[in-house]
Amino acid sequence: MLRFNLAGVPVTIHGSFLLVAALFGLGRMEQPTLMLSWMLVVVGSILFHELGHALAFRAYGQQPTIELHGLGGTTTGSQRGPMTPMRALVVALAGPAAGFALGALAYGLQTTGPHAGLAGAVLQDLLWANVAWSIFNLMPVLPLDGGAAVAAITRRFNGDQPPKLAYVVSVAVGAGLTVLAGTRGQYFTAVLLATFVWRNWEAIKQLNQKTDEQSPTAHPSVALALQALNDGRLDDAMKMADQVLRDSGRREDQQVALHVMAGVYIRAGRPQDAVKILEHLPEGMQPSAMTLGDAWLGAGQVNRALTHYRDAFRSQPGKESARRLVAALLQANLPDEVRALLSSEDSLTYSDETAAGLAEALFKAGWYEEALHVHAFRYNRHGSMPAAYNAACAAMRLGRQPDALTWLATAVDKGFKDRIHLEADPDLAPLRETPGFKAIVSRLAPAQTA
Repeated sequence: MLRFNLAGVPVTIHGSFLLVAALFGLGRMEQPTLMLSWMLVVVGSILFHELGHALAFRAYGQQPTIELHGLGGTTTGSQRGPMTPMRALVVALAGPAAGFALGALAYGLQTTGPHAGLAGAVLQDLLWANVAWSIFNLMPVLPLDGGAAVAAITRRFNGDQPPKLAYVVSVAVGAGLTVLAGTRGQYFTAVLLATFVWRNWEAIKQLNQKTDEQSPTAHPSVALALQALNDGRLDDAMKMADQVLRDSGRREDQQVALHVMAGVYIRAGRPQDAVKILEHLPEGMQPSAMTLGDAWLGAGQVNRALTHYRDAFRSQPGKESARRLVAALLQANLPDEVRALLSSEDSLTYSDETAAGLAEALFKAGWYEEALHVHAFRYNRHGSMPAAYNAACAAMRLGRQPDALTWLATAVDKGFKDRIHLEADPDLAPLRETPGFKAIVSRLAPAQTA
């Protein structure tokens, strides 16, 4: 992994990116000079493409970061939440525009005269890498730039948030292009597009599921049963769920009610009863992978629980699915799988909430170094104030007082105001008598809370 700054933009290049670039240049392995020039062209071209995105982010007052990985490149801004549709469209198109500009420069140099040998090969590679990559990126398939442009346009005209139409377009176009690439023998491209199609299809299913759950025709006791379960009022939750089963004919209502019952049994120390409910749902109903994982974990079957926690995290990564998966992996003594979660290509796209769940489980298990790494990722990627505060706690557990003070100051800069919590937090107790800590506390109002 390589880390450096380019025009003030933090850049990370993963080994998987270099591996994929080398695979595309396998035909040159017997010519080391051409192979080296190819690698330099690919790295430089993709960086230039991502720099286009980065400069667009910077034009809107954000601090961008660039990461090159096995699927190409990703540039993110420091703003949490979506930008306005028009700004998102500009950012999406800025990368291909930069690539076309570099490709045009290479074409212009080619026309100045014959270029033989290495110079000719470099110009041809520059033209191909920039123009071909930019055209590929403009395909209307998320997460490619063309898909991001479609998402921005649908938000602009339909207020579609999240942009379901963009997911539908991505599935339709991506499926057709996957078949086309496969019939032409472009198997790597076909696999890549198929991966995108699957991710967009899963996104559509999740949106449809949320729409069903929020349906105004839901039985009123559904929400009451869920609230009672969340509050720990198990008897009330069971009564409400039973009422839903008796009174509502909606399959969605009945599915929620059965899951509430399973949740009651799990909390009441009867996990086997929860398993019976979830594994014998009526036809057409699917058990929640996370709830089924909780039931098997409660029954002492951690390996069976892991099967379902993995499914839950793959289908809907979030704070709870991440926290449960990591905790179960550590309980099952599978640290290598935990490390794989933290270093996979998908880890680059974890939301702030997902990363928070990972870090919470790592910290609780005493993996302070890894928790600090995840909180630093959260802050650098999402600008998260809680990430800065929790990074301070992890750094303090590692005995790194200067780092802890730096992260605390950053948290205050980002809006942390809870002086009472700060002065009572046991993780930060060793800092309390230091001048640096007192200086940070003095910046907060005595009775002010976040």
